[in-house]
Order: sequence, then C-alpha cells, then structure tokens
Amino acid sequence: MERLVRQFLWGGKAGKSGVALVPWETVQKPLDQAKYNWVDVVPLSIQRRGCSRLWTGLSNIWEDLKECISWDIRDGRDTDFWYDHWLGKDNRLAFSCTILSSPRPARVADMVTNDGLWDWDRIGSSLPRIALDRIASVPPPRTGLGGYFPVWRWEDKRGFTTRSAYAFLVLDSGTHYPAVWRRIWKLVVPQRVQVFVWVTLHERLLTNAERVRRHFANSELCGICGGAREDMEHVLRSCAMAKGLWLRLIPSASRVSFFSLTFKEWFCTNLFEGSFVSNDDEWSNRFAIMCWLLWKRRCRLLFEENVGVLDDVLVTGNRLLMQTRDAFTMLVGSYARCAVVRLWSRQPPGWVKMNVDASVSIADQTAGVGGAIRDDIGSWRFGFARFVGRCNALLAELWAIHDGLLHTWELGYLRVELESDCLEAVRIVNCQSNEWGGSALVISIRRLLAADWDVVVRHISRDMNKVADSLAQRGRELRAESSAFYLPPEGTISLVIQEQGASGGVTGLPAREAPVVSGAAVGIG
Repeated sequence: MERLVRQFLWGGKAGKSGVALVPWETVQKPLDQAKYNWVDVVPLSIQRRGCSRLWTGLSNIWEDLKECISWDIRDGRDTDFWYDHWLGKDNRLAFSCTILSSPRPARVADMVTNDGLWDWDRIGSSLPRIALDRIASVPPPRTGLGGYFPVWRWEDKRGFTTRSAYAFLVLDSGTHYPAVWRRIWKLVVPQRVQVFVWVTLHERLLTNAERVRRHFANSELCGICGGAREDMEHVLRSCAMAKGLWLRLIPSASRVSFFSLTFKEWFCTNLFEGSFVSNDDEWSNRFAIMCWLLWKRRCRLLFEENVGVLDDVLVTGNRLLMQTRDAFTMLVGSYARCAVVRLWSRQPPGWVKMNVDASVSIADQTAGVGGAIRDDIGSWRFGFARFVGRCNALLAELWAIHDGLLHTWELGYLRVELESDCLEAVRIVNCQSNEWGGSALVISIRRLLAADWDVVVRHISRDMNKVADSLAQRGRELRAESSAFYLPPEGTISLVIQEQGASGGVTGLPAREAPVVSGAAVGIG
C-alpha cells in the first residue's frame, strides 16, 4: 500500500523520477484545506462548485451554523468585543450597547488594563449591568494562551448535540425556556396543578380567545369584566379579579416589574424562587397554585353562581400548599431515614483541605463561589467568597476550583487536598474529560496544578460540602465585592461543627474580614 502511495505521489519507474502530480505543499495540508481551500477557522462562506450533496447541504445552512459557534477568547487578539459571539448563549454585545451610535469594532484584548484585568471604566459606560455581570464570569484575555477556540454555543459543556441544534433551528429562541419545562415537574404541588402549568406554557388554556380560534365561541371578550380580550395574560394577571389577588401577595416594591413583563417572561420567572417575593421560600409553588385557583374560580363564576369572595382563594391556596408540603415531607422522610450520614473527613498530617463550591441562581444565572481551608486537625485556616457574574453552573464550579487553588498557593500551603461536589468539573481538571479542554480557565487551572506542590483534586458528595456551599451562597449575594475570612463567618460555625463531628475544633487567626480582588480580576495562574 505504501509503495502504491509513493508511486502516485512521485511517479517514475526503475529509479527514474517522474512528474509529481500533486505539489508537496498540498500533500502536507489537512484535508479541509487541501480539498476545500479552507483557510480560516470558521470561514465566511464554504460555497464551492461541483461538491458533493453533503457539502452543498452544509453550505446552505452555513449562516445558521455560524450563529451557533462561540469563541473561547484566550489571548483575545482575534475576537471582536462587540460583534463576535464570545459570551456563550448571550447575543453579541453590540445589541446590548447603551450608546446611541453603533460601537466601533474593537478587539477583546483591547478591553483590559495594563494589569491584565477587565477595563471596567471603559466597558461600564456602554453596557447594562446584566452584560457586565456576564463579562465578569469570563477570564480576561492573556498573552501566551493561544488564539481563539471555537465552541458550541447552546450547550454548557460546549460540545455539539443534535438536541441543541434542533432547538435552535426549530424552536423560537425568544420563547424557548428549556429549564422551565424541567422545573414544572419539580414543583411541590398537586399533579393537576403541574398539568395546568404545562398546558399554560403550551398556550392551550381554553380562554375565550383560544375558543374563538378553535371555532368554539363567537366572542373573545372577557366574560367577567367584558372590556378586554380574554387571553391567558388577561385571565391570570390583568383581569380585575386576578390583579386583586396579586396585589394582596406582591410587595409594593416589586409590583411595577411584576406587571410590566411580557406574559411568557412573567409566568416563567415566577416559577423560580425569589423572583418577586424574596422572603417567600415557597413562592414558585404558591404562584402555580394561585394561578390554578384563579382559573377554577373564573370557570365557576361563569358557569355557576356561588363562588365566595376573593379572599377565599388565598385561604384555599395556603391550605393546599401546606397539605402538599406535609405530604411531600412524609414521603421524603421515609427515604431519608434509610440514608447514610457522611461527614467531612480529615486529611493526613501535614496536609490541608480546601473545600470549594459554587452557587448559581436558576432565575437569573447570577453566580458566586466560595471555599474553606482546614488543617489536619480540622481547624479553620482561611475562607473566601466571591461574586463571579452570570454564568452556567459548570463554569461557576470551575471558577470555584480555580480560586481555591489560587488562594491555597498564595497562602503557601504545599500539600493540599481540594474537594468539590461537582463530578464533571473534577473530571475536567483531572484531564479525565475532553470537554472544556481548550478553555482559558481550564488551561489556567491545569497550570496551577502543574506547579511545584502536591495537590489532589477529588469529588465528594454535597452533604460533605455544606460549609463551602454556604460561602458560595454568600458570594452570590455579595454582587460587587469579595471577602476573605480568617475565622468562620457568621452562619457557618454550626456547619463547620456539623461537618467535622464532635471532635472537630474551630480555631483560627484573629477575626478579620479583608477584601480580595474583585470579580474577574482574580489572577489567572
């Protein structure tokens, strides 16, 4: 076979050289460059004459495919800050720009200070807070990390999947809330309420507008107030009956935003905790039950006579919520009694243990990280909490590992066991997974691991990581600042004792809370 290949390339017989049919430079090129003249990582067009049907089909959807590609910026020299996709699922920053004129193209590498940190003074005047939080979750570009690296936008693991490609091509990206569909079946409400929420999200609730569309009725007007079109938004939020109920439940400070969102955004946002009623831990369940009771009351009001006063809806909803919660608690408790309680474990003498974790809000993807260092007898040595911006859970867990390693290295500990309850993040940093391999953040983590010290990164269960989880939640609430803790902060001492068991000590240096570098300004190892 090799002889035939040599004859094809070089020709000639009996030791005489022939005419080379293919230039050697072409032979050395990868297949995509040699056959299709593919030079750029993602060219503007791949249209070619006389290509196969497969290539022709690929060229026809190339514009859509380019919209699905995001860039890991690395050194930031080849990525445009405003007009390239480099923030994952988020749109180009040019669409979020608050200045009147279109921003001039600029490299991502030009948006950092001389210290290698994001230039917030330059960026902050042109973008809203939500975009700034998203930028904060991305490591600033650094020389030496290489050029940009293409990733798939629609998956947190950044690899192509048929599911995400189908969702992009078929579903309306403006109304696609994949997390909401999973959230429905996690609500602690009766199943009939879950089905009601599911039907509502599919926009198939039989309001007068829907009945007219199906030729079941002749009028779209509301049968109660008579002055507006009876669609789902009117039934569940705008009608006088619905509005009266929500005014009894929603704090005055949240009412403007509560009634100003589009119906789809309003309904989906309220299915997550802490959206508009921050002091109600069961708001998503309460909201779903109240919507269902509003619909039932409307139907009874139109087809029956005795429905009672509006306050009866509140009483019925609270009673149903309490009964469902008690039933769920009994069900979970029957399994919990069989669970094995696992505690935080000590490490060998001379080693320290760094526990890290991340906390991400499902509602708005704001994320915080935190961690705690304890020595071989369980004494507290150091803790940290930091707000990292807006990102997915896996990226936040990788930030937690990075910050934990960086703090431990800077404190001078040379024998370290780092624990995280995110198995996927642990597999990535231990080179047991190819996902995120080209990420600048993962490259920085692996450089820290390769330094001159003994460090082990391993996975643990969540119930062994409660202290780090508490600090991560604190970091998410900090929003604009970071803190270091040389004694266990308020609210974590009991968790430290609980994790260590009765034999653990809680000691440390004199109490001090010192600022650490903020946001994405944390150094990259």
